[in-house]
Amino acid sequence: MDCSHTDKLKSKKSSTRILCVVVALLIAGGLFGYYWPHLLWKYGEWRLKPLLKDIKKISNSPMPIIDIPENWVEHSVGCVRFHLPPDMSIVNSRSAVESNSTKFHNEKISIRVTQDSLCIPEVLQAASRLHPTQKTFLTLSQLRLESYNMMPNDFHWSMSRREVGWHTFIISLRPVIVPRNVKCSESFSRRNWEGLLLFVSGELNHRYFDWQCISCPIHGTIYFLPIAEGQELDVNVMRGVIQSMEVSCGCFPKEK
Repeated sequence: MDCSHTDKLKSKKSSTRILCVVVALLIAGGLFGYYWPHLLWKYGEWRLKPLLKDIKKISNSPMPIIDIPENWVEHSVGCVRFHLPPDMSIVNSRSAVESNSTKFHNEKISIRVTQDSLCIPEVLQAASRLHPTQKTFLTLSQLRLESYNMMPNDFHWSMSRREVGWHTFIISLRPVIVPRNVKCSESFSRRNWEGLLLFVSGELNHRYFDWQCISCPIHGTIYFLPIAEGQELDVNVMRGVIQSMEVSCGCFPKEK
């Protein structure tokens, strides 16, 4: 009887231990299942540390509206029409290969205008799915603006899995969609397109305007560079070129 009672006690203790281990494993598995995106972010943060350290907040403001001089001359590149100061001349004639890229200059500024098709609809679709509130992103400019105030150290363990997934996505994408040396930007939009004038720090002291049609993948860039090294660019000339733009993409009737 004593031996049988002892065996039962041992069996009960073993069962209790096994039950405790199973419960502990279930809890650990549940925690891992919930926190695996958090752990994945921490691993990615460690691996991408050299790139992430350069990420900083960027300020954006609406572009001030200016009066475009009446003597400016109309030009076109691809489906884009715009006006330039009358003393600007074409540097290179457009060839069949570069039919959507043209360069102009005068004594102070060089302007290169490009137009192409943007091949990142999947990125915008993924961003719309991953955003915590499922915000819709129609253009790269919208995604850039969303990333401006997000920093790697915004992560915290109390985030939901969806919040961590969005944080990981946008921080990982940030070095790709926002150049490292952009210090600020100005936003401007029309009925069928929108874009950002990016102010870039560094030796070249250049600026460029990235725009995209809202309803189709047509996009382009206008690069503004000083002719002389260290020369300051006239920001109102850049704003005038941008605000004179018209895009004939077929998504909307021609602007009047």
